[in-house]
Amino acid sequence: MEVLGGESPELETARMGLGMLRSSMLFRVSSRLFLVWGVCYPFDAPIVRENWAFSTMVAAWGIAEVIRYTYYALNITGSKPVWLLWCRYNFFLVLYPIGAGSEWILLLKVHTPAYAMDTNLSYLFGLIGLLYPHGLKRMYCYMMDQREKYLNSPAAVPVPEKEE
Repeated sequence: MEVLGGESPELETARMGLGMLRSSMLFRVSSRLFLVWGVCYPFDAPIVRENWAFSTMVAAWGIAEVIRYTYYALNITGSKPVWLLWCRYNFFLVLYPIGAGSEWILLLKVHTPAYAMDTNLSYLFGLIGLLYPHGLKRMYCYMMDQREKYLNSPAAVPVPEKEE
């Protein structure tokens, strides 16, 4: 079911915790859950909603998800358009830094309001903010490896038909 995107992020996270899904997906899903329920929802204020980083984060997430799940859906039908494979493993070069950078900016923006709510929450946000660049680098390198694997595989290159 995960291939079609029919599971909730919470269920995906639980399945990853049980070792049923990749850890790269765990990082992606858990960071999005944290941003939505830990940053955007509790600080539903102009500091988040009206910040340009919110719009760029949502746009990057949206474009990436449309590409990802279109790729998954067509892949299970046996259709593997080369242009979609190219989009899947090239668009992240721009979308990932935009999305993760926007997430990080929003996390920094809510640090002061978090401190006013609870100093422990502020420390947690500070720690996550310090770890975010490391996570970005790790995920970006993982995607670069995936890009190399899928774009340079023989299956990624269409074989021209022989003329008779």
